Amino acid sequence: MNTQSNMLGMKVSGNIVSELSDRIPSNFMALNELIKNAYDADASSVKINLLTSEKKITVQDDGCGMDRLGIENLLHIARSNKNYAVMRSNGRITQGEKGLGALATFHFGNSVTWETSQDGVTELKFNVQKNEILDKDDISEYQTTIIESDASFKGTKITIDDISSEEFDFIVSTLENKKTTSKLVRSLFDSDGISNFSVTISVDGISCVNNEDLSVPEYNNQERIYRVEYNSTDETGEIKFFYKDTLVFKEPFSMDSKLIDFDVKCKLNIYDLGGKVSNANFPALYHKEQEKPDITPLVYINQGFFKNYILFDVDVARRLRSAEALAQMTGEIEIRTQSDKLMFNADRTEINENIITAKLKTEIERLNKTIQKIGAKYKAPFIEMNRGRLPAAVITQKSLDIADKNEDQIELLVSENISNKVFAELTSSKIFDDKAIYTFFGKEIEARLLKKKPRKKEQPKDEPSNNPQGQDNVPPPQSGGHDDAADSANTAVITLKDFRIAKTIGRTGQINLYDFVVQKSTKDSSGNAIPLNEIAISDNKGLMQTANILPAVSVPQEVTITYTYNDSKTGFESKSLTLVFVEPQKLPMGSAIANTGIIHTHGIGGFIVSFDPVAGKLVEQINSLGTDDYSEMIACSLRTLFELGVDAIKNITSSSTTFNGMKTSISPSTTSLEEKVKTIVNFAALNKNCSKIERHLTSLSCTNVSYNTLRNIADADRISRNAGESNLGAHKGTTNLSQQQIFDISNSASTFLILVEGIVGVANSF
Repeated sequence: MNTQSNMLGMKVSGNIVSELSDRIPSNFMALNELIKNAYDADASSVKINLLTSEKKITVQDDGCGMDRLGIENLLHIARSNKNYAVMRSNGRITQGEKGLGALATFHFGNSVTWETSQDGVTELKFNVQKNEILDKDDISEYQTTIIESDASFKGTKITIDDISSEEFDFIVSTLENKKTTSKLVRSLFDSDGISNFSVTISVDGISCVNNEDLSVPEYNNQERIYRVEYNSTDETGEIKFFYKDTLVFKEPFSMDSKLIDFDVKCKLNIYDLGGKVSNANFPALYHKEQEKPDITPLVYINQGFFKNYILFDVDVARRLRSAEALAQMTGEIEIRTQSDKLMFNADRTEINENIITAKLKTEIERLNKTIQKIGAKYKAPFIEMNRGRLPAAVITQKSLDIADKNEDQIELLVSENISNKVFAELTSSKIFDDKAIYTFFGKEIEARLLKKKPRKKEQPKDEPSNNPQGQDNVPPPQSGGHDDAADSANTAVITLKDFRIAKTIGRTGQINLYDFVVQKSTKDSSGNAIPLNEIAISDNKGLMQTANILPAVSVPQEVTITYTYNDSKTGFESKSLTLVFVEPQKLPMGSAIANTGIIHTHGIGGFIVSFDPVAGKLVEQINSLGTDDYSEMIACSLRTLFELGVDAIKNITSSSTTFNGMKTSISPSTTSLEEKVKTIVNFAALNKNCSKIERHLTSLSCTNVSYNTLRNIADADRISRNAGESNLGAHKGTTNLSQQQIFDISNSASTFLILVEGIVGVANSF
C-alpha cells in the first residue's frame, strides 16, 4: 500500500479582524491603544479630533513615522516588534507589545487611512477597508496599495471614517465624560518629567478637557492636610509627610524583599474636605468614574495608566476603622518593573494573579493602610489650622499647676504638656509669669500657669455606667459638681454635663456638641453667660465638618471634644469631654440570648427572619456552628442568604409602582447577584422607604430599630461587594475566603436580611 504525504497549510479567515477588534472592551481602551502607539513612536504630542459633520476621527502624532517595514509590521495582525516595559534611552518605557495598532482603529470604523513620514519629506499613504478583509477566506489574500508623495508633516496621521451615526454618537458621548477623557489625556505619566508627552482630544476642534479638569485648584490645596512621598528605591525606607512645604514626620516602611524587581513610588495629596467632594471643586482627572463623586489617586504601571481603583483603594482603612482613615486623596502611585511575572488581562484593568503579583497587591495595600493610619494619628492640629482654628490638639492641658515648682520643674512641665514627640519637634514654647505660649507653624496656643492650687472639687467617678450597653449615659449637672461658676468667681468657666459619655453607634445621628454644655453655669470672668457660639469646639480625630456638629460615628472609638473660650480678662478656659462610641449589643438572629452567632441583629433586638422559612432555618443553623470548626460550611452557605433575600423580593406581588420598578430591575437573569443586592439596599436606604421599613420592624417588636440605625447599616457598596465575595465562598469555601472576610460577609448578610424583612413587610406601601 502506497502512502502519500500531503502538506496542509493553515488559513485564517478575514473575520478574525472583526472578532479581535470587537474584543477591545471599550472606546477608552481603543483610544488608549492609539495614544500608546504615538508614545512608543517618540511623539511629543498626539491630537485626536472627531468631526461630527463627516462622522470622521483623525489621530495625528509628530513621532518617528513608519517606513515600508513598519507598515508591514502594522498590518501583521498580533505581531509586534516591540518588547513591553523596556526602558529606552529617552526615558520612555515601551507600552505596546501585542500588535494591536490596526485592530484599535477597526474598533471604530470600516475605512482607515494612514499617512506617515519619517523625514517630513516623503510620505507613504495607504487605506484598509475592514469589510473587504472580512470577505476573505484567507486574510493573507488581502492587499492594499502604498502611495508615495511629498510630505507636509513628520509623523503619522490616521483617518477613520465610514462610522455609523449611532456608533459615532456613542464615541462622542464617551468623550463628553470628563472623568474618562481626562484620564485618556493623562494616560501616560512620569513624575520625573523625563518623557514629556501631550494628548489633545477634541470634537470639531473644541477640546474635551480643560486645564481645570487636570490640575488641583489652589483653594483645594488650602484644604490639604499632607503631601506624602514614598520611594521604595530610597535607601532611607521612609514615608515622608509634609504640611505645606515642611517635612513634619516620617514613618519607616520597606517593601517585601520578594519584590526586588519592582520599584514603587507615590506622591499623594491628602485632604480634609469636610465631606464636600464634588465635581465643582475637584478636577475630573481624580474622580472615580462612577456617579458618586469620590476622588482617588491614579495608579501608573510602567508609565501607563492602570484603570483599576482597587489596587490602591482609598476606602480600605475607612472600612476597618474610620479614625485611621484619610480617604480623600489625589496624586499618583507609580509602579515600575521589567519582571516577566507582571501580566495583565486584555484591557489592562486587572493584574493576572501569581505569587509575585499577589505579594505586590498585599504590599501596596499595606503601604496604603500605613499612610492613612499614621497620617490620621497626627492630623488633628493640621486640620484645625486649615479650618481657621487654633491647633489645640498640640498640647494636652490648657491649665498647668505650677505651685511649689522651681524653674526647671516648670520648664519640664511645660515641655511635657506637648501631646507627642512629633508635635514637640515642630513646637517652640515661651514661659511667662502666668502663662506658657506654644508656637506651632506660627499659631500661638496658650496654657495658663496656676500658682495657687484651686479649691478641691468633687469629681465624677470615672466608672463604667450601670446602664445597659447602648444606653446614652448623660447624667444631669449636679450642684457643687464640676466647674460651678462660684468656684472661680474671677475666671471664665465652661461647665459640661459630664467628662465621659457613652454613645451607641447607629443611634445618634449627627451630634450637636453644644448640647453637652450647661449654659446656666457657663460664664465669663464678669459672671455673664457665655454665648454658645463664642465657645470654640474641636475634636482630636478631625471628624467635625461644621463648628459644633459631630457627624454620625460608624465605628467604635473614643473621641475627645475640647471646648475653648477666650476671655478678654483671664484668657483661655478649656474643658474636655470624651465621647465613647460603642457597638450595639449583637444578639444572634432567632435568639434572645447573647452569644457568638455570626448572623446577628445589629443591635435592633428581637429580630427573627420570617419572610422565608428556609432563610430563617438557615440562619439558626449557621448561628449554631462555631466559626473555628465550621468555617468551610459557613463560607459555603452565606451566598444562599443573599439569594433567598433576592428571591423573596422577586416573588412578592405588590400594587406599588415604585416597588415593581425596583423588582423589574433585579429580574433579568443577566443581572449579577452583586448588582441585585446593591439595587435592593439602595431602595431600602431611600428616606421615605427607610421610614416605612422602620415602622414595620418596630411593629414586629424590634424595640431598638431607628431610622438612623437603618440608614447607617444600609451601605449598598459594602453589602453588594460582600455579596460578590460570597460567591468565592460558595464555590471554594475558605480556599478563597479568609476568616475576616467570612465575618465581613456575615455582617453584610445580616443587614441584608433585616432590610429584606422590612421591604417584604411593606411591599404594598412604597
